[in-house]
Amino acid sequence: MVVLHADQKNVFYFKALLNTFSMSTGLKVNYSKSSLIPINVPDDQTQTLSATFSCKLESFPFTYLGLPLGLHKPRFKDFVPLLTKVDRRLAHTTLWLSMAGKLQLVNSVLSALPTYAMCSFKLLIKVVNQIDRARRNCLWRGFNSASPSHPRAAWNLVCRPKIKGGLGVINLRMQNIALLLKHLHKFASTQDIPWVRLVWRHYQTSLSALLLGSLKGSRWWRDVVQLAPFFLGIARPILGNGTVIAFWEDCWLLGPLKHVFPRLYSFAKFKGSSVNHFLSLPISEDNFSRPFTPEALLEFHQLLVLLEHSVPQHHPPDSWTFIWGSSTFSPRRYYAHQFLHLRPHAIFTWLWASKCSNKLKVFFWLLLNGRLYSKSLLRRRCILPAHSDLSCALCQQGLEETSCHLFFECPFSLVCWNELRISWCSDRSVEIKLETARAAFARPFFMEVVIITSWTI
Repeated sequence: MVVLHADQKNVFYFKALLNTFSMSTGLKVNYSKSSLIPINVPDDQTQTLSATFSCKLESFPFTYLGLPLGLHKPRFKDFVPLLTKVDRRLAHTTLWLSMAGKLQLVNSVLSALPTYAMCSFKLLIKVVNQIDRARRNCLWRGFNSASPSHPRAAWNLVCRPKIKGGLGVINLRMQNIALLLKHLHKFASTQDIPWVRLVWRHYQTSLSALLLGSLKGSRWWRDVVQLAPFFLGIARPILGNGTVIAFWEDCWLLGPLKHVFPRLYSFAKFKGSSVNHFLSLPISEDNFSRPFTPEALLEFHQLLVLLEHSVPQHHPPDSWTFIWGSSTFSPRRYYAHQFLHLRPHAIFTWLWASKCSNKLKVFFWLLLNGRLYSKSLLRRRCILPAHSDLSCALCQQGLEETSCHLFFECPFSLVCWNELRISWCSDRSVEIKLETARAAFARPFFMEVVIITSWTI
């Protein structure tokens, strides 16, 4: 891609350069495969420029490197090629895959297809919903393409990491934010990258703190800047020259100074001022409206003492440190941090660390979450008629067939477990049963024995 001013002279010079390159290397430029795309150029001038190159004339939006490129925010129809690519992967061969195979297809293929687009664009909610629909259809579809698919578990549960009680399917909205935050980190760190220098030169100045000014620029840039609350929630600034860090908003001292000195903050003239801008002006005259109230005056003197002892004397670039203890932003760590508040039982860690096949692991995950198709569950989902017999098919004692009864309380199952010298406590929680039995079993292959036996039953 080459960007030029719509000027006949520039076009002739550029074509001369191409001809010189062709003569010196022996490689010829195929103009019939090239396109000229004007931006705010009159039609008559556009035709003249196009005739100079003898190339075809196109308009925005168009596809460049597999992504929609245009003057406005991409619309839903611009992502139709991506959605079509996802739908093509829903081959009928998935009908004969086990649930573990379908899960592998979802994680390795369907979840990976939009990654390239998510690195550059904030996907529309409608686009994400369409991709999630295809992933759910792939995971939960039965062995008959004509039969409706019945989800075994809530999608939010499925999208949790495996050690957090889920199946490890990627949450696309969260992953999209994690990937776009890479651009914000590059900009906030003022890395020596051409687009970072360009944005700082045209859209930001040293007088404005990062992310606190009015939104301007392209739609892509505004989408990235709107993720500032997510970035500031995981990053803490390290003061350097102060051109990036906001004086009142960021936690570069005790905390956000607007909360530490609320009365003084109400007198501030430039509430979005950077540290560099604030300290470059006479503090009492140009940064505040006068006169102060007694409370604000007291806070003003406290601020002067704080600045005298806290502001560094050297002036390297501002930097950021993240909540996971590193100065390098990682989308993977940001994504994992979003699930840090979840505290599932350790049984899920034991499950995925076992040496069993994925087919058995997914089966046991359904058992732990009460999502196996027992008669009781089928009745609750209205798959079985209301007058159906719910008694256990193994013991024939008239007891209701639930997952817990079928595998841990049924007399037939208890005989099988006794042969393996595994006994279950009377607690109704499957996690407590397994934790107690694991402590009594006292062998390292407990989970393998339990999973294979449950599958056999």
